[in-house]
Amino acid sequence: LGIGPGWDQHEFETLGMKLAERGHRTDEIIAALRLLLTERNVSFAGRYYRFQHVTIEPLLPRFPELWVGGGSKIQTSLSPDKPYIVPAVLKRIGAADGWLARAAGSQQMVKDDVRAIREYCVSVGRDPRSLHYGHLNFLHLVDTTDRAEALRLQRPHFERVMGTHRTFENLQQSYFLGTTREIVDRMVLATCDYDLEQLERLASEIVGQFRREG
Repeated sequence: LGIGPGWDQHEFETLGMKLAERGHRTDEIIAALRLLLTERNVSFAGRYYRFQHVTIEPLLPRFPELWVGGGSKIQTSLSPDKPYIVPAVLKRIGAADGWLARAAGSQQMVKDDVRAIREYCVSVGRDPRSLHYGHLNFLHLVDTTDRAEALRLQRPHFERVMGTHRTFENLQQSYFLGTTREIVDRMVLATCDYDLEQLERLASEIVGQFRREG
């Protein structure tokens, strides 16, 4: 189960909500879902959401694994976030099963966010290794081995989808751009040791799935 507080001012205005309420609303939704998906005859009285005697069938045997999004501010005036992860977001992430880093963040921003989350987990007595970490990203493959030409071909596609409110340099820092070889080099997978059996399983069971699905 994935959930994020949102960031687009226009989306909140369309729904008649205030952007400043997004964190509290997200926390209430999580609290309500924990009850609704695992208990019968549920009542809830929050600041924004209220209901009485609700049962959703069939009940789940346990609450699903919860992944939450959120992080520090990306390099755009459209982002309402701070240039660091605020305490409320750290608390939300620290209580979840997994954290999904935003694709719009540069490599350094994601690294800094991971460091902050791990430090927070330690501060509240949680093993940082018990939290799952995920990252979504995007690419556009082009038929050239020349980096400059690859970027020229990729630029209109990324700017059409991602917008022009960020610099093209920032897009290069955030997403998989460049030649196919450069993109492959950034997708690094390795076993924790160099055991031949593990390397063979990596090739057949992980890499092999991409080949079959492709």
